[in-house]
Amino acid sequence: SVHEDNPFYASPDGMLYSKTYHSITAVPQKLKGEIRLPEDLEFLDANTFEYCEGITGVILPASVRSISDRAFVGCTGLQYIQVAEDNPTYYAYNGVLYEKDPLKIVYVPLGIAGHLVLAEGLESIDYHFGSCHALTGVTIPASVCRVNPGNYNVFADAPMLETILVAEGNRDFFAQDNIWYSA
Repeated sequence: SVHEDNPFYASPDGMLYSKTYHSITAVPQKLKGEIRLPEDLEFLDANTFEYCEGITGVILPASVRSISDRAFVGCTGLQYIQVAEDNPTYYAYNGVLYEKDPLKIVYVPLGIAGHLVLAEGLESIDYHFGSCHALTGVTIPASVCRVNPGNYNVFADAPMLETILVAEGNRDFFAQDNIWYSA
């Protein structure tokens, strides 16, 4: 814990923040459950929650404006991320974290389970599904027109994946017998 008179740091919930709450300095790896981050938080740097395997959900405030795609490395228990509706930069849909403009995936929680429907408006898919061990299916929206060329098998490390569907109206991809093809 940090004394309230400390001029540089604060720790109201067990995590160590800058005194202004703009950034997180340290997070105990044994943190568990749903984490609601404070309203003034602006940044999540790489490895902020590194290997915090007990975290199941993260709720981000409207003030967050920069999140490293490596902020949740090794968070195998993380099932969902929620974002305040009035956040101008980020958006969450079905537990997945997206950057709004242009709409792109920032992070797919490693503990996400079941069939995942990706957000309409998403145009590109990269290798965000590696190590999603409970993901059983995914629906690719009609808006997807690109896959990162170096990562064509974006679902390679999703061992439980059984179903890949492509939304009707997608002109660039289709799925047949649960195999995803380029049109």
